[in-house]
Amino acid sequence: QATDKYKNRLNDLDSISVRESSGLEIVQKLTGRMAEHVVDPTMLLTRSEWEQIAVKPPINEPYILLYNVTKSDYATRFAKDLSNKRNLKIVKICTEAVREDKNSLVLSIPDAGPAEFLGLFIKSSLIITNSFHGTVFSIIFNRPFYTIIPASKTNTSRQLNLLEKFGLTDRTIYEYSSYPSKDFEIIDFDYANNMLISLREGSVKFLLSSIDTDEVPHTLR
Repeated sequence: QATDKYKNRLNDLDSISVRESSGLEIVQKLTGRMAEHVVDPTMLLTRSEWEQIAVKPPINEPYILLYNVTKSDYATRFAKDLSNKRNLKIVKICTEAVREDKNSLVLSIPDAGPAEFLGLFIKSSLIITNSFHGTVFSIIFNRPFYTIIPASKTNTSRQLNLLEKFGLTDRTIYEYSSYPSKDFEIIDFDYANNMLISLREGSVKFLLSSIDTDEVPHTLR
């Protein structure tokens, strides 16, 4: 059975870490062992470290960043509704960005590289995303955002666990629900920032204790 294979493979590991809290229960059920809950690897770098890599876009006006990893007409309509209300351009970096949009307020960027991707998040005024990592970078860079939870997906624990951990569940919108009426731009990131520092330190400590530190760069020790 598949579960036996997973159990055997997991028990071959000296240390086990998981990214979602739901994974703790799965590992314990399969192996009887307690895994360590750590942050996503993208969160091991600080905001300033990511900013050193980023290339900011040559966009001089405020914009809504729309980043979807799965097609969502709902998210697009939400972005356009906010665009009309706030007179903001929409910048799309997602699968939908390969299509030309006749709306002059929409700028599609289908070929943003990693550095440009980061810069677009940093410089955005608002972010709408159904992506786990879109949510992660919104938090890291303290950008106002909403995370759309797709109606077609049953496994949404990644985003929900992340937002719960950082005290940002009010930034969740379930696809096809009513648009939120609260002010989009106002988010207190103090709790999330302090939580990120704490979780990052704990994750690095676990990683260093689980591997041969002689092979770890001094900057991470």
